[in-house]
Amino acid sequence: MIYQNQPEPTEEESKQVEVLKQGFKRVAGEDMEIDAYELQTVLNMVFTQDFSFKGFGLDTSRSMVAMHDGDMSGKLGYDEFKELLEDLRKWKGVFKKYDQDKSGNLSSMELRLALNSVGFSISNQTFKSLVMRYSNKKGQIEFEDFIVCATRLKTMLTSFKGHDPQGTKFAPYDIDSFIQTTMYS
Repeated sequence: MIYQNQPEPTEEESKQVEVLKQGFKRVAGEDMEIDAYELQTVLNMVFTQDFSFKGFGLDTSRSMVAMHDGDMSGKLGYDEFKELLEDLRKWKGVFKKYDQDKSGNLSSMELRLALNSVGFSISNQTFKSLVMRYSNKKGQIEFEDFIVCATRLKTMLTSFKGHDPQGTKFAPYDIDSFIQTTMYS
């Protein structure tokens, strides 16, 4: 995924990354890998201080693990965890930037701008589906929903590109590959 115009981490973000790294090392255990439950604990130590939300749920944590879990072990090693942190840093920054009214939510227009800014180019019909899937009763997208939306989009696009290495925009998916991609994301 290409991120456009993303600034270097701020001092605050660098401190948060350090806290997250220490949290990873504390919960990872001997295998130096974390599962979705442990990831949820580590991320919520920091992100609940940044936003007024309940924290990442287990389903969101599972999707984040799936996004960087190349060997499909259900766990992230430290390098995979670092890649996830970079995605989260960028997406958090985009969320804050496009939450223009500072409501703590994105309107559908703000969501469109935010997704475009991180390189997600999707059709109007797909965008409508995303808004229906991830918005609350008022039509707003909360922080956790934005993160899980971006996570699943990245996972699916990466998987599709893996099945379409020549960029023909036609990936010959078999049904098993399709189910794995959509169920594990």
